[in-house]
Amino acid sequence: MFTEIEYAAACAFILRETGIVLDSSKGYFIEGRLKPIETDAGVNSLGDLIRKAETDRVLKQKVIDAVSTNETYFFRDSKPFDLLRNFLVPQIMEKGNSLSIWSAASSTGQEAYSIAMSLKEILFDLSKFKIKITGSDISAEAVQRANHGVYSRFELTRGLTPLQISRYFTPCGSHGEYKVSDELRYVVQFGQANLLTSPIFNGIYDIVFCRNVAIYFKKEDKRLLFERMSRSLKPGGSLIIGSTESLIDFPDLFSREQFHGIVYYVKK
Repeated sequence: MFTEIEYAAACAFILRETGIVLDSSKGYFIEGRLKPIETDAGVNSLGDLIRKAETDRVLKQKVIDAVSTNETYFFRDSKPFDLLRNFLVPQIMEKGNSLSIWSAASSTGQEAYSIAMSLKEILFDLSKFKIKITGSDISAEAVQRANHGVYSRFELTRGLTPLQISRYFTPCGSHGEYKVSDELRYVVQFGQANLLTSPIFNGIYDIVFCRNVAIYFKKEDKRLLFERMSRSLKPGGSLIIGSTESLIDFPDLFSREQFHGIVYYVKK
């Protein structure tokens, strides 16, 4: 078990590198996620691991990958996707044939591919439109998996119907895995990004999904996060956040809107 000093140093490192706030109740989380890395790195304590990660870029990324929360599944919370299909996308496509969406914490890709499936369901032939879906995550390992686009049967059945699996995935490999279809893969791209520090492309997106991210940040970092989300959106663009999150503290950035009881936010 690590000491309080080691735990404090680890929390400070994680906060600085990811923006994630960990309190004293998360000791089990830190130990469970970082103990295997500590062993692999050949160091004797959590403190030694953090000190080594300060100057070792590869080790630093391993720590970031380990503490990044990657709980995700296809069509997680169906309401944002209903909003996308039934209101936001038809509204945008009335004005033209281009659409850009950012999945700002896409983990291993399920959210971004769920967005692509939603568009396929209402636009039918995606090649007839200028569609760009960008997925980003702070974890290099998660981004690599998202780019690969291969999922286990268990991962697919968490959120997808048998019809969706047969329509959008093909079996591959010898372990019962499935690969996302080329049509969906063509409109989705992934890259690594820290939402608090990486460059933001100003005014490029019609819609941003940034769900269940701000709940891990302190208030000043939440402000920075949503300022950056605002700058990344086109005028009048829409931001979709988690069902337990709110922008009540930042009324100058977004206006709160609803569609059939589904809350979303519009850039001011």
